[in-house]
Amino acid sequence: RRHTRFKCDWSSDVCSSDLAANLAPGLVMAHLNQGPLLLYWTPHSVVSGPYHRNRAGIRDGFAFFASEDDRSAKRIVAERGVDYVLICPGEDRAAAKIERSLANRLEAGQPPSWLRTVALPGSRFMLYRVLR
Repeated sequence: RRHTRFKCDWSSDVCSSDLAANLAPGLVMAHLNQGPLLLYWTPHSVVSGPYHRNRAGIRDGFAFFASEDDRSAKRIVAERGVDYVLICPGEDRAAAKIERSLANRLEAGQPPSWLRTVALPGSRFMLYRVLR
């Protein structure tokens, strides 16, 4: 069933994808509203979710995707031990307002050198693996 609140189809895109089945479990940096679904549908952990007691995760998630500086984004990834970055194009409206935000650059297919694209055939989601 399509979750109409999201631009990507969670039930088919994520559940049948490598994200759910073939990738080693890891920590995922994603939009905070995607956190609960990632926790439910995949073996992965998340940095943030829409929970009032997760202020640090919410702050780091926004700072990561809004970052115009790859060094600060990489620092957040390193401090948190993030393994994957997942985005749904057009979903992060706050970071999209920042012209050179990392979210916009990822959506444009311009990841920093420390992220590698992971194919999710047939999915609108874009997944990146963090290179250490």
